[in-house]
Amino acid sequence: MGPDATLTRTHHTHSPGAPTLTRLSSRVWTTRWTASPGASLLVGHGTALTLVDHGLTAEAAETLLAELAETAPSLRLARVVWLRWCHGLIERVPQRAELLYAAKVAEAGAPPAGTARAAGLACRARTHHTPLGLNGVSLHAIAPEQSLVWDAEDRILLAGDLLAPLAPELSALTPAQATAALEWALERGADQAVGSHGVLLRTAEHVERGLRARLSYLRVLEGICLHARRVGAPALIALRQALANGRLGAWPVPPQRHVLNIHAGLAALEGRPVDLREVSADTRQLAAQHRTR
Repeated sequence: MGPDATLTRTHHTHSPGAPTLTRLSSRVWTTRWTASPGASLLVGHGTALTLVDHGLTAEAAETLLAELAETAPSLRLARVVWLRWCHGLIERVPQRAELLYAAKVAEAGAPPAGTARAAGLACRARTHHTPLGLNGVSLHAIAPEQSLVWDAEDRILLAGDLLAPLAPELSALTPAQATAALEWALERGADQAVGSHGVLLRTAEHVERGLRARLSYLRVLEGICLHARRVGAPALIALRQALANGRLGAWPVPPQRHVLNIHAGLAALEGRPVDLREVSADTRQLAAQHRTR
């Protein structure tokens, strides 16, 4: 039984809560979960499998790898690519698999702290245009801790948080980095795109509209952050003003996403990293306000 048959079988025989697979091309599948697709699977060189993680939790990773082992035993997991960080998957990957992701702490080829499992295993940083061993497929670093995968042969973009629902999630990106990456993606002319938290765009028209909508969001976000910095408003106040005047009405995402992105925008304007403690405090305050309504 070949890879196509086994992956198709996975799609039809999943147990409740297990991943199913949506086929994007002759060699690319993406998982479908209750809340989001968490990975994409690329089959090349017969049975060699490349798993591209765009949001797996540790539990979802365990389920996916168990499902593949049971229903597609002919496939060999040869490579795991993280579009961001490893989401608890690293200890579940077979020793023989190559591990690839963009990470600023690994620029010199040294394993990041806590991630090297065996002598000689290097979790190497990758930069723009790094081939992944399949025709036309490459890993692109768009920020020190964020990357995407471009399949030029099948014209498929695997974009993670860059294509979070309705608006990017900037926890590992500055607005400028997100803008540059979206513009680069637009130039590719993808026919399909997969993002985090359930985003799956199946036509070239939908991909272009999705990318342009997120670019529009970033332009509005820039204006919100510039005004907030000019008047000295903190992120939560800036969010409340933007919601009140309708500037974010075209992007009805949870307010926690907006406040995170405003924090990212303000931090970039001030030339500093995002203060995650402030983000967490604002997120808790938003959640508390929601509970009291």
